[in-house]
Amino acid sequence: MVLKTFSTESLPPVTAEPLTPEAFASFGGVISADHQIKNVQSSAANYGTAVKIHNVAPIANNSKQCPSGKIASPRWNIFRCSSPKHLIPVEKCLHQNI
Repeated sequence: MVLKTFSTESLPPVTAEPLTPEAFASFGGVISADHQIKNVQSSAANYGTAVKIHNVAPIANNSKQCPSGKIASPRWNIFRCSSPKHLIPVEKCLHQNI
């Protein structure tokens, strides 16, 4: 099958713009840890090596239509992780688990 090629020479250039939650709000939600860590509730996780960013984007909740009819609360969360600030010797971990 031969594919048809279109000329784009007469079309104006497309200008890329940053994708931010604010710029995209009229179309829906954007999941972006960099933007949302400033504006959304967060908490420490994984012994202080991660930040959990709560409820970062809206989700359509159709739980009323499911067979059980139970109301649910769907959520999107992001975990932003980093390496631990200190290391625990393996020997210490092994002795504590015995």
